[in-house]
Amino acid sequence: MKREDPIDRIIDSAGKIQRAKPSTSLFDKIDSALFQQEAQVIPMYWLRIASVAAALIIGFNIYGIVRYERTNDSVNTSVEKDSSPLISNYNLYD
Repeated sequence: MKREDPIDRIIDSAGKIQRAKPSTSLFDKIDSALFQQEAQVIPMYWLRIASVAAALIIGFNIYGIVRYERTNDSVNTSVEKDSSPLISNYNLYD
């Protein structure tokens, strides 16, 4: 007696499945539902508010970066002026 492989049974059963056929009015229903939806329009004042907000954020970021660079440079220069080298002679075994 020959034992059938489960994969072969599944493939054979898939061949017996009938193809689904949509109703004739289905495409008309989908088409009418798509055309009934209206596009949502964003008012112009909201676009202006968004652009002003973006400009303010960019401006504050630039201001912060410039200010940080200025304070960081002044700290580095003051440290360099006041510091003396820890090791003046690098010959360790003389």
